[in-house]
Amino acid sequence: MWWCNADFDLTLAHGGGKMPAKIREAAGALSWPLSFWPALAPDDILLLPMGRLPGAADSLEDWRAYLHGAGVRLPRFVPVEGYTGEDGRLFTPFGWNAAAVGMMNDLQARTHHPDPLVVKRVNSRAFSASLEREVSGTEACPTVFCDSRKAVRDWLGTAPQGRYVAKGNHGLAGIGQVRFTLEAPGAEGGDSRRATLERLADRHEGLVIEEECAVTREWGVLFRLSRDGRRSAIRRHRLITSAAGGYAGALALPGDQADREVQWRAHREEASAAVDAVAAALHRAGYWGPVGLDMFVHEGPQGPRLRPLVDLNARQSMAWPVHGLAARFPGRCVLFRQFSATSLTVPRTRDDLQDILSFDVDAGRGALWLTPLLPLARVSVAYIGHDETDVLALHEEFLNTFSRRRDG
Repeated sequence: MWWCNADFDLTLAHGGGKMPAKIREAAGALSWPLSFWPALAPDDILLLPMGRLPGAADSLEDWRAYLHGAGVRLPRFVPVEGYTGEDGRLFTPFGWNAAAVGMMNDLQARTHHPDPLVVKRVNSRAFSASLEREVSGTEACPTVFCDSRKAVRDWLGTAPQGRYVAKGNHGLAGIGQVRFTLEAPGAEGGDSRRATLERLADRHEGLVIEEECAVTREWGVLFRLSRDGRRSAIRRHRLITSAAGGYAGALALPGDQADREVQWRAHREEASAAVDAVAAALHRAGYWGPVGLDMFVHEGPQGPRLRPLVDLNARQSMAWPVHGLAARFPGRCVLFRQFSATSLTVPRTRDDLQDILSFDVDAGRGALWLTPLLPLARVSVAYIGHDETDVLALHEEFLNTFSRRRDG
């Protein structure tokens, strides 16, 4: 049984106590749990707080019938309210924090898990920045950890001009991340920038500041680390991020196409060595369980360079759904995308979905609406096709369709 405690990252600093309530509520809302289901097998259970959305059961059944018609099998959605667990099922949260341990105990679903204090430490950006220096040595991206408001002010007083990214010590890429330009001392906007960075450090128990890179390709690598330190085979996907650096989707290539990806082939050995080093460091720290590692290629003074450890997530990954869909459509390329519900005219019924989206069951090609037809902040769509060019064309067709609906 799975529980997607999507606000996991935001609970690590100060137990979430300094995070504004609206941000916590948005992160923990149903949008993400209801997009995570493709990561689960059809015989799994996804626990959902259905009490937040009266009447959701009928909408879920209508949407489930739409996906069944496309040949997609879903896990079982179970209201968490009143649920007492089932014998033999392990409890699997998005991440192991105090709330996850409490939920496990309430369900009497005893599951071995790492110490939440260890989980907090290895999910900090201070930990990953230190580990990056260990992995990459002199080639590591220069980073500065500011553990207080004063440390932020001290850094601003001595830092050279340039483009920077500040990331909260605990937080999501889309929450607790700021990109900014540092100009001459006394330049316009300096006080506002300082206040923003100080607030970030205060809420997230510090922040890491690094130079912004000209990124040309981003990947995510997923694996599972056992208690004895062995790691599973990796799952790789192309990362798609928003302008602010937040997660916007992922692309999974089938095996033969993934093997031919030119940029990955050029950096595969360095990337694999970094994965092994991360696994070893997490084992030494006392962690086991799911691991996600973000890396990218960027343009350096001497040409393309791999930064093999950009972010480390010792929890489930937001990209697992694309791999779950790839397992449902073997041999196909899968593109998973998330959108703000305000940017689309969200369909209201199953008939609307079938009018807007085309999916050929026999060919295993087309677009699928992955999110129930509920008043959610974010919605998800998957494109299943022959290759990267094909799914990008399906994505463009989808955007054009919604643009015509909005304008019409």
